[in-house]
Amino acid sequence: MMKKGFTILETVVALSMLMIVVVSVLPMIGWLSVRSRRLQADSQAALVLLETMEATYSVLASAWISFAPGNTFFPIVIASSGVSEWSLTPGVEVDYQTKYTRWVEMRNVCRKTGTGELKELPCDGEYPEDPDSRKVKAVVKWRDGDREKIIDAELLIVNMAR
Repeated sequence: MMKKGFTILETVVALSMLMIVVVSVLPMIGWLSVRSRRLQADSQAALVLLETMEATYSVLASAWISFAPGNTFFPIVIASSGVSEWSLTPGVEVDYQTKYTRWVEMRNVCRKTGTGELKELPCDGEYPEDPDSRKVKAVVKWRDGDREKIIDAELLIVNMAR
């Protein structure tokens, strides 16, 4: 008879411990799942931003004069000659990879002629506009639940072909 009492007590303790574990772990699984999806979206956005910057640099290295500062562009792949090449198209790309909006902003650069020192716009007599430099800002935007998230990166590109 005494043995049955211990077995029932052990079963009650084991079930209590199991319930405590279930109650404390299950909410964390949901939170971890949501967090995992957010981190995946953030990582993918960083890769989209990197691709945007690399494509912009590649295009500007080969076609500097075609892209005037003060405009917005987005990269596309053109495969007309059988070889895939990056190109920049005016505007903003929406629903890239069904989730992201991306664009590239090009701005003039003000540079002191003697020292090469940079200054923010507007340019003046001491810091004239440098026709061989562009400040490129790539932006990636997406929705994360009810919030809008944005990441960006800037790059100073110099035309070395001249």
